[in-house]
Amino acid sequence: MPDFHRIGHDITPELNHDLALCAGRVLSWEPVGEGIRVLYEAGLPRGGFQAADTGDLAVFASHSAADGLEPTGQAFSVTFSFPRHGVLRVEVGSGNRYPYVVPNGPPPAFSVREDDGGLHLEAGGFHLAIDRERHLFTLWNPEGDVVVSQAAAKSIYWGYHAHPLCQVRRRNGIATAIALARRAGESYYGFGEQFTDLDRRNQAVDIWNVDPANTLGNGSYANIPLYLSTDGYGLLLDSPRRSRFDMGTTTSAAVMAETEGEALDLYVLAGTMKTALNTYFDLTGRPSPTPPWSYGLWMSSLPTYTSARGVLEAAEEFRRRGFPCDLLHVDPVWMGQKSLVCDFEWGPAFPDPDGFVRRLRALGFKLSLWVSPYVPVGSPLHEEGLERDCFVRDAEGRVLVNEGAMNFWSVPFSYVDFSSPGAAEWYKDRIRCLAAGGADVIKNDLGELGPAEALYRDGLDGPGGHNRYCQDYARATWEACREVLGEDAMIWSRSGFIGAATTPCHWAGDVSADFENMRGQLRAVLGAGLGGFVFFSHDTGGFTGTPTPELYARWFQMGCFTSHMRAHGCFPHEPWHYGDRVYGICLAFARLRYALLPTLYSASICCCQEGRPMASALVLEYQDDLSVRGIDDQYLFADSLLVCPVFGGDTRRSVYLPEGTWFDFHTGDILQGGRRLSVETPLERIPLYVRDDTILFLCDERAFTPKGEADWGRIRARIYTTRERGTLSRQLYQSRDRFREIRVEIDGGVCRCDDPGVECERAAGWPWGEDRHGSGG
Repeated sequence: MPDFHRIGHDITPELNHDLALCAGRVLSWEPVGEGIRVLYEAGLPRGGFQAADTGDLAVFASHSAADGLEPTGQAFSVTFSFPRHGVLRVEVGSGNRYPYVVPNGPPPAFSVREDDGGLHLEAGGFHLAIDRERHLFTLWNPEGDVVVSQAAAKSIYWGYHAHPLCQVRRRNGIATAIALARRAGESYYGFGEQFTDLDRRNQAVDIWNVDPANTLGNGSYANIPLYLSTDGYGLLLDSPRRSRFDMGTTTSAAVMAETEGEALDLYVLAGTMKTALNTYFDLTGRPSPTPPWSYGLWMSSLPTYTSARGVLEAAEEFRRRGFPCDLLHVDPVWMGQKSLVCDFEWGPAFPDPDGFVRRLRALGFKLSLWVSPYVPVGSPLHEEGLERDCFVRDAEGRVLVNEGAMNFWSVPFSYVDFSSPGAAEWYKDRIRCLAAGGADVIKNDLGELGPAEALYRDGLDGPGGHNRYCQDYARATWEACREVLGEDAMIWSRSGFIGAATTPCHWAGDVSADFENMRGQLRAVLGAGLGGFVFFSHDTGGFTGTPTPELYARWFQMGCFTSHMRAHGCFPHEPWHYGDRVYGICLAFARLRYALLPTLYSASICCCQEGRPMASALVLEYQDDLSVRGIDDQYLFADSLLVCPVFGGDTRRSVYLPEGTWFDFHTGDILQGGRRLSVETPLERIPLYVRDDTILFLCDERAFTPKGEADWGRIRARIYTTRERGTLSRQLYQSRDRFREIRVEIDGGVCRCDDPGVECERAAGWPWGEDRHGSGG
């Protein structure tokens, strides 16, 4: 008889009581601040507890079928509070030393009661129930609907895949995690700039700023630990540390949030997606408007904007052709730098900076200059920074030097430590000099390289300060510009974190010149709008590679309908390089954008006040329409325009019109929504629609916009309405605090405006005639 090698498969997880600690039954509670502190029994699920790393988030498993814990003698301290109406705060562990959230306004009155089931906290009509035995909580709104509830997703055999509240020992230390119930049909949006599908359901998101070198993947420059649910809440993790969100990849029963460290500080923002997003801005800082001129065209071309002569020749060519443009940008070459470091010294290709700026001003142009927070070793600026102790050090007190391992970091550099008030002020002095010397915009590049070895001056370690570094950098630049330029100040940042909307504006990083990456840039813009940004842009035409004429035209069209429009990259970007037909198309769309400047600027002020993005995914406005949940290739712009970019190759595209009445911008035709259309898309047009009951403010054609308060000149109010009688109104802004309320009376289809300086006209087709296309010259 043969001798068989008999094997067995032990499916029992390895026991390791050091891997996790879980909250159990309630031991006691006490009032504190705007809520209560609850002390939970802490321990391990009976039979042991294992944490297995399966990618982005830990999976938890206990091989005991019974609920309950083996007590460890430790305890979980969890504070539940309502810092303002409709906001539940859940704090685990010690106080948050580095908060971004600053609740404002008086907290609602609250009451606490106990019964056999547990604790009940009520505030402003919201009801939080804390189970006494099962370490779970549920939040109801005043209408009696569940806002959010904890989840404990169990394996068939041995316990939890997602424990409601626990600490896990990961390879890089302790992390604290929580799981919330995921409901059928629920979709999730946000997390700042992301290049993946707009609906984050079934995605895992890592909140860790990187230079992804891939604007189609799951790495991002600007991550925000905020998401919005279509089921009536948003969630914000207030932590500078690395956070991870599993939106259903591990179990369809729960979404999980985890942050590094033994503390967790999260906010549940009750309400619609619009309400939750606006609440986020209330908690982290209201968005700051940008000046009227910033909505014009910005242009940059790396091959030719390498000297004062090259930039001025481009400026003169724009004016000779009558192609509207407001700002020209110069990358590190203004310092003579060949690497991405910054010494703030004008290079030899710009021998007369003052004369260069004067000539640009005479031509009506603003100037943008590139900077980074990385100072080259051996430069006079580095020596000065060493003397003033301005650079990031490690735990041993040594100044950190990046040796430039990557090929484009061609020289060693040190990092400015913005957590030191003295270092931040030293850096701001350089920015003030640039702004006083003629720089209207500072391009705040990079910021994703916060070093792991750091020990920042305020005590935060490298991993903890990595995400925060870019925002401290942006804050220093922004504040310096504001001191010199006042309300005309703005910056242009690649990276961002919680509160980034207070230091506008941002763009979606380095992108390849192809249609798939153009799509990815739109996903980034719309995702950022649902995740903590009001103004978000992209490099029109792509950054690397050379676009085809068709790609350049289509990207230019899309760029005209994002908050800020900058063409920038490693190839000539001016439209006249792409042939007469493309040049004419770009000129027509540029003229349209400039005609719409009063509408765009007025909408931008309202977006800041109401906490919503300039370019908005349809789901934000039509949250209950299941048809829009996955739409990421069309969007609302400036509240009223439905924009449908074309991504190449096809002569038709599918368009979804949401419920309501819409006007075809090109023809003036009236269309009913709630349906899909197949629309012809010749290169000269993209599908573009206007919502019913809209006033678009139009100004006369111009080559550039005024600096400071906007003098729009003669205004036409174009009325899009199906009403025969009634009143429409819209605010027309000239500065952030100066506006006119424009009222239009409609009687028998005739429109009359109560402002003598505004001329009314009914909607009709836009004059796209050949005479408006100009010549390629």
